[in-house]
Amino acid sequence: QVAAAALAQLSGLPAARVRLVEVRENGVARAGVGSPVPGLYAQHEVLNSDFTDVAFPDDGNGNLYSADGNGNLDHLGADPATYAADFRYYKESNEGENDWADLMEMTRVLNETPAAEYATEVAKVAEVDEWVRFFAVNILLANSESTLSNPRVTRPTPEETVVTTGDYY
Repeated sequence: QVAAAALAQLSGLPAARVRLVEVRENGVARAGVGSPVPGLYAQHEVLNSDFTDVAFPDDGNGNLYSADGNGNLDHLGADPATYAADFRYYKESNEGENDWADLMEMTRVLNETPAAEYATEVAKVAEVDEWVRFFAVNILLANSESTLSNPRVTRPTPEETVVTTGDYY
């Protein structure tokens, strides 16, 4: 996880910082599930407004969303409640603001734009080169944990939407 997160960051993706930590219980290192070394775990940076401040230093005020099993970038209409319902999306930053317009517009463009205009319109709501790097890193790592079934989507500026992930396994 640590090496994979470093690869994502080196590729220019906004990825959580990850480091190895040793956990002891009563002075004894306990083996984590799947950990080859007793007591070593990957500690992931929390993805919230602190993360967006670091990942997007020029404008860390954008919305950061996480998606769960049902959040698949389908356009669900103009009601923000439908995006939060059924464990689809969670706001990880700006939680007090019920403004989901950026996510709703991006999903509308992804799903309803005619083929002839698709590339141009998607480039208006997504940082396409970064999305390509996101997919390339996930393919290189054979990552089945953090894909579009579990992404983090952020909109650091009104002109771009970035897909990132909290963990690279």
